[in-house]
Amino acid sequence: YVSSVIPAPAAEVWKLVRNFNALPNWAPFVAESRIEQNAQADQIGCIRNFTLKDGGRIRERLLALSDYDLSCSYAILESPMAVENYVATLSL
Repeated sequence: YVSSVIPAPAAEVWKLVRNFNALPNWAPFVAESRIEQNAQADQIGCIRNFTLKDGGRIRERLLALSDYDLSCSYAILESPMAVENYVATLSL
């Protein structure tokens, strides 16, 4: 479990993190990101493929997205980290 406090209204933060393809805009360790197969970044099931600044590549699938709850869930499909069956939820 990881938690952080961001000194901004939740609705403003959600505008940044809601876009499943916007990691390079707010995560300093991400160099670039793209959504595979030209899917929309808010389409459940879309796959984000991003490169870390250290050269690692991660692929994640969007599992859930709720503007009402200000939350999203995703699963790691491929990663240079030694994780399996990883599912995370970002909730504001």
